[in-house]
Amino acid sequence: MSSNTTVPLGSARVLAPAPPLAFHRERDPNGVLVLTLDVPGEKLNTLGRAMIQEFEGLMAEIEADRSLKAVVLRSGKPDNFMAGADIKEFLGIKSALEGETLSRSGQALLDRLENLPVPVVAAVHGACLGGGLETVLACRYRVASDDPKTALGFPEILLGLLPGAGGCQRAPRLVGLATSLDLILTGRNLKASRALRAGLVDDVVPAPLLLSVARKAALDLAEGRKKPQRKGITVGERLLRPFIFRKARASVQARTGGHYPAPFAAIEAVERGTATTLAEGLGRRVLEAHRHPGLRPRPRDPRAHQPRAQHRELLDLARLRPRMEQRYPILMDRFDKAIA
Repeated sequence: MSSNTTVPLGSARVLAPAPPLAFHRERDPNGVLVLTLDVPGEKLNTLGRAMIQEFEGLMAEIEADRSLKAVVLRSGKPDNFMAGADIKEFLGIKSALEGETLSRSGQALLDRLENLPVPVVAAVHGACLGGGLETVLACRYRVASDDPKTALGFPEILLGLLPGAGGCQRAPRLVGLATSLDLILTGRNLKASRALRAGLVDDVVPAPLLLSVARKAALDLAEGRKKPQRKGITVGERLLRPFIFRKARASVQARTGGHYPAPFAAIEAVERGTATTLAEGLGRRVLEAHRHPGLRPRPRDPRAHQPRAQHRELLDLARLRPRMEQRYPILMDRFDKAIA
């Protein structure tokens, strides 16, 4: 990448310095690339257009480098990993189409990150919120520091928004329906120890050891010595889906009086997205749930528009029921009462 850019100035041409880079690279002898994010001139790391373009270029280089084994993503800020979208750019959105385009570009970026040919480990120190947490969820493995400043969460709902870069899809598949809905609908942050218990991160270590532990985890993943365990959406949650989402809507209705559409749109995005594949969950049907959130006080019932998915769920339940009644009699009794 050139360090200078040629620009016209009157009849002459001069070399103007290229904008400073947000990512700093360091590759160790084991083939692990450490990317340190430090957006120049800013107190916080944010997902702005310039940073996204640079990130896309880096991923293209990683995809083409056959000698690279793994990547570690960390922050160069003293107490911030990533704060999410650049608010200054976000406030410049003038239409629903612009908002959807921004959401799609964020999803495409993180989908590319998730599908890199080498494992990516996030080394989280400091606040990791909104789009920052969505970025971390697209990584293969997450290590957090035990520093009190380290916190993870989705604050979007407090601004009348919802996670728009895949958080409504990746979070449930990582930590389950109940935990992810709680995080998304309350906007609360989790300290590192609670994030570990919830399954949001894979390890918590003292801050001075964060980089070395992340490097080792990246190499272990690349060489097949480490296989992360994921809680995901449990069998019980799959059986109790109608109850979980009905309870979530009732709770939001009681808390907001139905005056705030964002929480309902978030529930719909999670419900519709987790009824299908991740790729489809990130696609058009889920984006429709928050394309015009201000125009709809309540979301439509997605089950009315997904008869095939509903029939598949009922068929799966019918096949599983005898085994579930034998192994989980109390759970099945609660399930029957919940849907009665």
